[in-house]
Amino acid sequence: MKAWVDGSTTRIAYVLCDCSGVVLSKQVVRLDHKVTGNEGEYLAAMLMLAHEAPEGCGVHIFCDSLLVAKQMSGEFRVRKPNMRCLKAELDSIIRSLKLTVTFEWIPREANQAGWLLE
Repeated sequence: MKAWVDGSTTRIAYVLCDCSGVVLSKQVVRLDHKVTGNEGEYLAAMLMLAHEAPEGCGVHIFCDSLLVAKQMSGEFRVRKPNMRCLKAELDSIIRSLKLTVTFEWIPREANQAGWLLE
């Protein structure tokens, strides 16, 4: 599966496709509190994986936050406590569903989830 995630200060979005590119699900959620774009991308990934990913599947997630992509791939440390909590929660979802998840940075204009937030 392939997924695109994005977040703004008040909304998060994701697009989930099968491996051939057929859209399986699109979602935009309004948040009841403000977050950073990076926090939003973590939240969008958590929501998508928890509600859409079948147990044991592989998901390649595209995001336009280089920080989030590098933190999830283990290339960057997570220094801020709030981001550490979000990463730990996302890791927990991945483990509990026995998912194989990879993150890849993409330019903002290529982020299909970001198109939903425009």
